[in-house]
Amino acid sequence: MVSRFTASQSVHLGLPGPLGTVQAYLDEPGRIVYALFDADRVQVLTDAVFRLRMQTLGFFMLQVTPTVDLRVWTDASHTLCIEAVDCQLAGADALTQQFKLALTGRLQPTSSQQRRFAQEAIAVAGNAELAVDVELPPPLAALSGPLLQTTGNRLLNSVLVSVKRRLVQQLKLDYQQWAAKQLSKTAH
Repeated sequence: MVSRFTASQSVHLGLPGPLGTVQAYLDEPGRIVYALFDADRVQVLTDAVFRLRMQTLGFFMLQVTPTVDLRVWTDASHTLCIEAVDCQLAGADALTQQFKLALTGRLQPTSSQQRRFAQEAIAVAGNAELAVDVELPPPLAALSGPLLQTTGNRLLNSVLVSVKRRLVQQLKLDYQQWAAKQLSKTAH
């Protein structure tokens, strides 16, 4: 029997500077991947696809280390888009064949009418949706449905909360460093 687990998170943060500067920053998706994930966990596959080695996750008696290939791009409206295109599970190779991960995310500057931050900051809003379909091995499949569902959903939510926390802390810092370099280039 296939079990489905889901989680979602949204984020709002302010980035200082004019809208054009924030849009230009979001137009560098590779840079943003490195702002969100430790460089030693990222492998560049193409200009738009990155392989991320995630931290080991424990799910009851199962320990897995996911490796997720993400396609990351910016669309015409300067919205940063993320989509999982592949996932492997180290430590549970047999489970990989019965495992499907769906991840989508968006991060975009919001219009001036929707600003929640100081006038000198541009609001950036985003969301991520994560779903996993998996046929669990017999010992786990025998667990109570509600317990299994709650635990699986909490595990996925903890992954998204961790990425959100890093986004709020690291993205702001990386943006400020990037914007300072841009300003210094324009001054010369």
